[in-house]
Amino acid sequence: MDIALSAQQVCILSKIIGVNMYKILFIGGNLSHNKGGAALIISAKASLLRLIPGAQFAISSFLPDSDEILSLKHNIELVSEGSIKEKPYLHLFFWLIRVTRILLYKMLCYTIGIRSMWVASILLDNDSVLKKYRNSDLIIEISGDGLTGDYGFNSILISFCRIYAAILLRRKIIIYAQSIGPFRIKYPLLGKESKVLSYFCKYLAKWILNSVSLITAREKITLNNLKVLGISNSPICLTSDSAFLLPSSNKEELSNLMSKYDLSYKEALVGISASQSINKLKYNSSFGENYINYKEIMSRIIEKVVVDFGARIIFVPHVIGPGNENDDRIMSSELYKESKYKDKILLINDDLSPEELKALIGMCDIFIGSRMHANIAALSMRVPTIAIGYSHKTKGIMKAAGLEEFVYNLNEFDINELMNALDYLYRNKQGISEILEHNLPSLESKSFCNAILASNILFDNYQIIDFLLNNNKAIYNTIKKSKEAT
Repeated sequence: MDIALSAQQVCILSKIIGVNMYKILFIGGNLSHNKGGAALIISAKASLLRLIPGAQFAISSFLPDSDEILSLKHNIELVSEGSIKEKPYLHLFFWLIRVTRILLYKMLCYTIGIRSMWVASILLDNDSVLKKYRNSDLIIEISGDGLTGDYGFNSILISFCRIYAAILLRRKIIIYAQSIGPFRIKYPLLGKESKVLSYFCKYLAKWILNSVSLITAREKITLNNLKVLGISNSPICLTSDSAFLLPSSNKEELSNLMSKYDLSYKEALVGISASQSINKLKYNSSFGENYINYKEIMSRIIEKVVVDFGARIIFVPHVIGPGNENDDRIMSSELYKESKYKDKILLINDDLSPEELKALIGMCDIFIGSRMHANIAALSMRVPTIAIGYSHKTKGIMKAAGLEEFVYNLNEFDINELMNALDYLYRNKQGISEILEHNLPSLESKSFCNAILASNILFDNYQIIDFLLNNNKAIYNTIKKSKEAT
């Protein structure tokens, strides 16, 4: 499905928008350690720039030291909200302080009647994050799955604080291409669900998400979660993950990578994204038991790929921090050290860009991924994929791509079934690639609709969206289906 805008359409669109330098702020994401998070921001920025030429972008970064160079590369202003990797609980404390400052500001301005500019300069503008919030025309929460219970109580409260700050400051805020819910919160360090914490987070989610400008859900399971939560005041649209539109490295860059890693199209290649942190995200057993179990599964996969398929394996590190507990290169190295097939395994330990990783994944005959955005890179390159996951986001996105039968949840699958599926995927890779070729254009079009809907919120009228719907049939059909789905 063609979602491209013609030169004439872009020219007309620019006249509709005018020459204002709209300021757009990304929150909840990063450009460095998590390549999936970086892919979301890079692709979202590119889509928005097609609709809003001249827009200025900034990111409120929780990994400022790591994101600094990359923000310059992508022409995104960096605003530091403090580093989460050094003091995660202090990070929540700082956000609670920011929210308290805004509440005090509103009380003084609207209850007592003190002049707002003077109060703002004291309470808000001496904090670089709040100042950037106040000066932004649109704020985009782009964590991908930050609004779930998968990453613990501390993480979800930080996400709520970021969004609530925008609401209090009366900024337009969009939850952009997300998987949301179901907010099953574990007791810290115990691995069992806390009904009290879960209920509290569901209450906060209902209260906060009913006050945002727009929610775009990247899969249907999120739509149901939002319905169960009682989200009815905010507009909701079914779209797709922004990273489906991330470009891969060009031919010259790929050729350099192939030379560096001694890769060839003549050999059978199987890509694997092993997750260092997937173990601690499960509920049903201790971290140690999970770790051993996951390593056993991956070891079985390695053996089958080498022995049965005669293929070479590429370990693709899609998350490299923060901290050792989130560095996929550690898991890959351990699997390599314990394998007797070292001569058939390529470890990539370099810090590659999302575009470079996507290009390497595109070389593979099949892909086995424990990182969702590594899987999205494979799917968008039409590479047959098996997803080993822990969250509904995995099932929802794979189903949209037409590969729901190749999703395996770590809590509930049989290893022999996985091996049979792996064999089927490899033997029928050509047919499955054709399925992806048929289904992916629709997902890519839905991905671009995130930017269209965001633009509509930014301009606060329907002139831009009416123009796009009337001049591009692909966009019209996608928006129509998105609205019908919700």
